Amino acid sequence: MNSSQPELTHTSRAYFRVTSSSMTLDEMIGVLGVAPSSGWSNGDRVTRGNGSFERVMTFSSWTLESPLGLDAPMHEKLESLYEPVLGLSWRLSGHDSLRCTLQLVQYFSEPGDLGFNLSNNWLSLLAAVGAEFDVDQYR
Repeated sequence: MNSSQPELTHTSRAYFRVTSSSMTLDEMIGVLGVAPSSGWSNGDRVTRGNGSFERVMTFSSWTLESPLGLDAPMHEKLESLYEPVLGLSWRLSGHDSLRCTLQLVQYFSEPGDLGFNLSNNWLSLLAAVGAEFDVDQYR
């Protein structure tokens, strides 16, 4: 690490994930009409974490991640995802085999602003597509 740069003490990720135990990733792309930021199919071998282990996936996953960097504020990441997810909402309605989750992950090395705001628009959208909301915060 360059000693002239301060250590990053707060990083975060925001993404919208669609999973299925009965569809492949290609089938999910067909339904959603959009390529994911990342994804896999049921049965794929996926290297996770730091690459030290591989596992065979038991479900398919389509993930759209905020394009903003790790140090961008969470509210900006949520704003960057809202319109793309809204555009998918009509495609997600009525697909009982698809499970949706809005996932927020935050890492803190020092106390700071742990909060974020989930707007009424987001709450309405999550309800409309039957999505779950998951927040992980680590120190």
